[in-house]
Amino acid sequence: AAPPEVLLKKSFVLYTEPIIPHFYPFPMRIRDSLFYIKTMLKNHFKIAVRQLRKQKFYTAINVAGLAVGIACCLMIALFVRHELSFDQHHQKADRIYRMLWSASNLPQNPFDFVGVVSAPMAQAMVADYPEVENAGRIYFLRGDFRNTLVRRNDEIKNTFEQNFIYADAEIFDIFDFPILKGTIKNNFGEPATIIITEKMAEKYFPNENPIDQTFIIDNNRENPYRICAVVKNTPANSHIQFDFVLPNGELPMASSTSWMNSNFYTYVLLKEGATQKQVEDKLPQTVEKYLPPEDLQNFFEGLNDGDNPYQFYHFALQPLADMHLYSEKIGEPQQMGDRRYVLMYGAIALIVLLIAIINFMNLSTARSVNRAKEVGVRKVLGSFKKDLVFQFLSESVLLSFMAFIFGIIFAQHLLPLFGNLMGKELTMPMAEPWFVPGLLGASLIIGILAGLYPAFYLSRFKPIKVLSGRMNMRGNKNWLRSSLVVVQFASSIILMAATVGIYSQLQYIQNKKLGFEKEQVLLIKDTYTIENINSFKNELRKIPEIKSVSASSFVPVKGAARNQTKFWPDGEDPDDFASCQKWFVDHDYLRTMGFTVKEGRGFSTDYKRDSNAVVINESFAKNYGITDPVGKNIHTFVGYDRETQTSIPGTFTIIGVVKDFHYEPLNKNIEGLCFVLGESTMTVAVKGSVAATEQLLQKTKTVWNQFVPDQEIRYSFLDDSLAQQYEADQRTGHTLAAFALLAIIVACLGLFALATFLTEQKAKEIGIRKVLGASVASVVLLLSQNFLKLVGIGFLIAIPVAWYALQHWLQDFAYRIDLTWWIFAAAGMVAIFIAFFTVGFQSMKAALVNPVESLRSE
Repeated sequence: AAPPEVLLKKSFVLYTEPIIPHFYPFPMRIRDSLFYIKTMLKNHFKIAVRQLRKQKFYTAINVAGLAVGIACCLMIALFVRHELSFDQHHQKADRIYRMLWSASNLPQNPFDFVGVVSAPMAQAMVADYPEVENAGRIYFLRGDFRNTLVRRNDEIKNTFEQNFIYADAEIFDIFDFPILKGTIKNNFGEPATIIITEKMAEKYFPNENPIDQTFIIDNNRENPYRICAVVKNTPANSHIQFDFVLPNGELPMASSTSWMNSNFYTYVLLKEGATQKQVEDKLPQTVEKYLPPEDLQNFFEGLNDGDNPYQFYHFALQPLADMHLYSEKIGEPQQMGDRRYVLMYGAIALIVLLIAIINFMNLSTARSVNRAKEVGVRKVLGSFKKDLVFQFLSESVLLSFMAFIFGIIFAQHLLPLFGNLMGKELTMPMAEPWFVPGLLGASLIIGILAGLYPAFYLSRFKPIKVLSGRMNMRGNKNWLRSSLVVVQFASSIILMAATVGIYSQLQYIQNKKLGFEKEQVLLIKDTYTIENINSFKNELRKIPEIKSVSASSFVPVKGAARNQTKFWPDGEDPDDFASCQKWFVDHDYLRTMGFTVKEGRGFSTDYKRDSNAVVINESFAKNYGITDPVGKNIHTFVGYDRETQTSIPGTFTIIGVVKDFHYEPLNKNIEGLCFVLGESTMTVAVKGSVAATEQLLQKTKTVWNQFVPDQEIRYSFLDDSLAQQYEADQRTGHTLAAFALLAIIVACLGLFALATFLTEQKAKEIGIRKVLGASVASVVLLLSQNFLKLVGIGFLIAIPVAWYALQHWLQDFAYRIDLTWWIFAAAGMVAIFIAFFTVGFQSMKAALVNPVESLRSE
């Protein structure tokens, strides 16, 4: 026996050694903990790398699928970020609002809010509302057909420019448009002053100081415009875009005191502490103060006696942050964003990423049979459940990091193409401090989310059951894998069905008969600068390839001139009828555009009385309740008597009725329209020969140069201009098709890997079946039928979701396709074919293997 002192010493060491670390100094304990974590991470990293290298095929499938999903998510996230960033660069953005108004006395026909208000509104807001710090107005020149020609005063050649606006000087106090040169305060607003952007300064005055230089606009040599300031280029994420700013004082309507004419986008800046609700609660007082009740009585149609007209006329404020994504019905001067598309693309990104994560979970749980013995051995050797969970999560996170690297590379190369599809300039913000940490955090989160369930599932295995062979792995989690496959293909089928539906609608729009001949109609623009338009038309008529020539600012293309006017039949009250379109055309207009005259005739130089004649469309006669319209009289206002302050009515005779045609995009119904003879020379339309387009263009340019030698000709074909109206929808269709294809590819990658793994597990079963006489076809059917059933279930789930999504999208079109069964059947058949091809390839490969190879060890 040992001496007592030795036994006492050993007992002391035995009982005190476990608690000694608790008496270590704190820095030493931190050091030991960090060393332990470092060693553990290093060990887990080595094992994770070893496992991923061991399973090269499945690692490649997982990395490829996740990388595609991450690339899609990243590109769409950059698009969503761009859309949400609009107008956020202004320092006072949270206090800037735009005035809106709405009016309707018919509950069944509500009037949407409009973004333009009357000229005196800005001044009244500053004068009457202590909550308002400042207010300013902007008047936008809209569309390609509202042209502005520009040149330096010392040059003779004009250049076409589009980004012109009229504005008050207060706009530059409300918004942040940095001034680079010159001054605006007490300068802009003087007669014939102009503000230009840095881009225009470099274009027209390179290496020169543009301040006090002059421009000639629209050939008005008697009124040159002096440059008073140069501002920084407007950013792409601003809803106010301009290159030239003219003072509102140049517009006669800017000094109007009428509250019934709405022309100006009016912005207000609230004082600090003031709220939108405080101002909106007082807006009804403004209506009652400035709008006479008799004016409102005349404005509303069908107002009952005793009705208060003020209850139907409303003003409101729209926050600056909402203008880009929440203005689809307000009537914006340029193309705005749409929150529905932002949500749709965000959902697509999540769907593709979800499919990629499902791939990982499917393969991890399916391969659990191979990892079961590993888990059992680890637990026998002393591993805790938390250590196993951490080990499997380490593999998942490492795989996620690898996928992020490849995903960023994919996104970097695909971003220009995606930007072109979306019509946006998107860039990877690598230099921004949040980007790299954000990606690292996202990869960590996705890695944990993707590996969380497989990690807990694998770590729960009982070592006794696993190592004794008593654990039944077959079908243990088949329900989960099956559910995930169903979700994958249901999502893919939804995207495919949406793609087919959108493509069908776009084809319907492009091929729908519009009621006129859109082919081979050349639109020559800026013809208002020609002094003698009739001589120009006569010279064009001499060209053999030209069939017809007409001059009019009113063409059936979005962005062209429009004119809303009130008409009424004989013996009727004008207040009982709504206004409709009144287009000024020449004698050849109907023939040049190819309109179909259903009743009566068109305009002709053989009839002198046609100066007081009109041609209407079918909707005009229907809306006004006119039967047998040819020969009947209608009335409209033709002028204004300033002495009596009354409108002057005029009488016109209907000489013809043309078949209804679509003069607005197909998301709008055809309204009443009336043609009258009049001078309108913004555009000259030329109907040419199909076989001689190049010769027609060359000879037309020659004639143009004879009349306007100092100005480049601008032209477009009518069918091309009509196609541009649906460019945004076409981009949506192409983008959706691309993402649907990516989703199918990712889903098929996972399905291919899963089928490969399961056929490996059934190799011996297949060998036994073949030895017992099973045919190759029966083996292929055995291996494929379960997957095809899952795809079929996914198809049944996807049908109602896809139908609802398409039905909602088609509501924006007044003329649309019917959602027939074949749209969904086509998507389902494509998904089933792809799934069968993917699984069938592996099944065929397994079925053709010699059974000796799989049974030689038995």
